[in-house]
Amino acid sequence: MGGGAEAQGNDAVLAGSFPTDDGRGWVALGRQNAYSTVGISVYVICANA
Repeated sequence: MGGGAEAQGNDAVLAGSFPTDDGRGWVALGRQNAYSTVGISVYVICANA
């Protein structure tokens, strides 16, 4: 039904948030300008239709 994501940390940037090609999941991309790693939380809302 929907989804989203959040980049976590100082100077973290969420670069993308979108459903998978088959519509059964969610993908999130992020980057960190000042550090070599970034934390990302991904959320998806599912339902049986």
